[in-house]
Amino acid sequence: SGGLSLPYRWTRSGGMTALATLETGESFWITALSGDGRVAVGSDFVKGGNKSRAVGWNPLPFIVYGNSDQSWTATSVSSSGAVLLADSASHVFTFAGGAPALAFAANIEARPLGISDDGLIVAAAANNTNCSITNAGTPPALPNGECVKGGLLSRNGKVLVSATSSELVLWVVGSASLQRIALAEDVAFWPTGISGDGAVVVGVHSFVQLGDLIEEAAIWDRAKGARLLTKDLRDGGIALSGWSGLGYSPIRISTDGRVVTTSARNALRHHEAVRIVLP
Repeated sequence: SGGLSLPYRWTRSGGMTALATLETGESFWITALSGDGRVAVGSDFVKGGNKSRAVGWNPLPFIVYGNSDQSWTATSVSSSGAVLLADSASHVFTFAGGAPALAFAANIEARPLGISDDGLIVAAAANNTNCSITNAGTPPALPNGECVKGGLLSRNGKVLVSATSSELVLWVVGSASLQRIALAEDVAFWPTGISGDGAVVVGVHSFVQLGDLIEEAAIWDRAKGARLLTKDLRDGGIALSGWSGLGYSPIRISTDGRVVTTSARNALRHHEAVRIVLP
């Protein structure tokens, strides 16, 4: 939050509240929530030091893991309590108490993409290629021979979603084929959120208008296909007067695929966090 980097949490019943912080830390960042919203994870810096450590809140703060040799951050947390960690040497670890365990071979440098709710499936993107990998196999190549790049893992650990400039790419983890979903130019988007079962995907549709980069929230499901979120809301009778720029920040979706969070500009053109219950 601002220059102080203090952690906050919002709930429907309690609104926005500040979270307690560790006395030994400073500059706190939250990077992920568990599927049930009870546990938050992220990082802080030890006071007087230059290394970050992985921390969490449940709702009181606790240290997940850290040491003086590396910087650490927690990037995901499962409902079973397993935490996905990244260190400053670009290694991906799982942690459920004790010592962190490498998720991939020691010579693989990668950035974490997600962990399943049972803590068994881990997805990452290799640093040198951005190719998607999991500890349960690697997605098959696209028809042009390129790898599936980056992406998101559903919380049930069964679906990895990525995209190209004109397609959504879904891979059922461990399968031998890809599901490629063509996207029209006016709704093509990069995924930033996926429901727990992989059935709903949200993301950012970017385009240039009068020399300015415009970003809008987009959504896909099998029943309706891909469309801009504003169309979904208007079709559902939700008034958008006074609001613009829906999707300026990364768009996320709840585990049940019913609630989207992002930001938009209000009538004064100030950015606000918004929560949308899908019609």
